[in-house]
Formats: sequence, structure tokens, C-alpha cells
Amino acid sequence: MSNREQIIERIKKLLSHSVENGATEAEAVAFALKAQKLIAENDVEDWELGEECKQEVIEATTEKSYSRAWRGFLAATVAENFRCKAIQRQRFTETSSRRKTFITFIGYECDAKAALMVFEHLYAVGNKLGKEHENRYYTDKDAYENFVRGFTQGVEDELAKQCQALMLVCPKDVDDYYNNMSLKQPRRQRAIFGSEHSREAGRAAGRDAVRSRRVEGGKPAYQLA
Repeated sequence: MSNREQIIERIKKLLSHSVENGATEAEAVAFALKAQKLIAENDVEDWELGEECKQEVIEATTEKSYSRAWRGFLAATVAENFRCKAIQRQRFTETSSRRKTFITFIGYECDAKAALMVFEHLYAVGNKLGKEHENRYYTDKDAYENFVRGFTQGVEDELAKQCQALMLVCPKDVDDYYNNMSLKQPRRQRAIFGSEHSREAGRAAGRDAVRSRRVEGGKPAYQLA
């Protein structure tokens, strides 16, 4: 078996560690990040991965809705590292008379599905830690918003290192698919009262969230309930 064949097999093995196949959510995220890194480092084409990753542009949408304003910032940050585009869509659901917001990742199948999984996990972590921070620092009017925006920046700090080092770019057909969509401009977010302490606390947590998800990393510094 050639060196490239060994790499392909390793990527396939990493991609097989899904929640559906028995991995925990945290493990699946770690394996997805590692597989994506190997794909980019070795310029692996999707067709080389066979059924594990079809080279067609798809839309992968979250099953649950997201009400917090920072969802778009985090989605865009994750999408860039997975050669995707992220959009927000609103629609009515069977259980609500108000429109709910869902996140959609547009990209090649492996990229879009991995981005969605990583987004959902990091959002859950950031949201949980943000609420805890808000409870501790209730004198900060916008403690939650400052923390989660810092958290997103911390995630971007870590993911950008890989994105820039590997010179990741969004494929042309993904760009074309996105540019041909009819999209509304997202609603402008309200101004918040800045808190450097809350921002920095969130930023450190965001960096650690990505570092601790890597296969080669140490124990996570946070824990989901």
C-alpha cells in the first residue's frame, strides 16, 4: 500500500467515527477536525474517499433552531475552516407560531456535514459557559454577549492557524452555488456594552474549546452536562 493510500485509509477511518457509529459527540468532533486537516494537508480529492465523501455541493441544515444573536458569527467562523459557506434561514415550525432560525452549511458533503457537527458542539459549549459567566458576573449588563463573542474570536484564533497554514479556500463550485442563491441581509445586531474582562474570558474559553477537541490534545478544560 502506497503512502497516499495509507493516508486515504486513515481519513476514512477518522470519518467513520461518527455519533451514529458509537462515538461520543466530543470524539466525533475531534475526529472530524483531524480528518479535515489531513484532507487539506494532502490535497485529497473527495472522489478518492469514495462513498465517505461525495464531491457534490449540498446544504446541511441544523435540526434545531438557534435564537442567540452570536450564532451567525460562530457559523461563519466554522464554515471558513471547512471550505463552506454558512447562511441563516428562518421558517415556521409545527410547534411555534413564530419564525425560528436555522443554520445551513453549503459545501461538499464531507465539509458541510463536518462543519455542521463542529458548529453545534462549539455553540453548545459556548452557550453553557456563557450562561455560567453571566451568573457569576451579573453586574456586567451584557456579560453573556461579551463572553460568547469573545468565545467566537477564540475559536477563530485557533481555526485560523490551520486555515492559513493550509491555505484553505472555498471551492469555486461552492462559491457559485452560494452566489446564485437569493438571500436576505441578516438583521443588524444591537449594540452591546463592552467588557474587556468578559471578552477575554470568552476568548480563552474559545481557544481552549478547539484545542481540547483535537485528537492529539489533552483533556478538555470544560465539560458539557
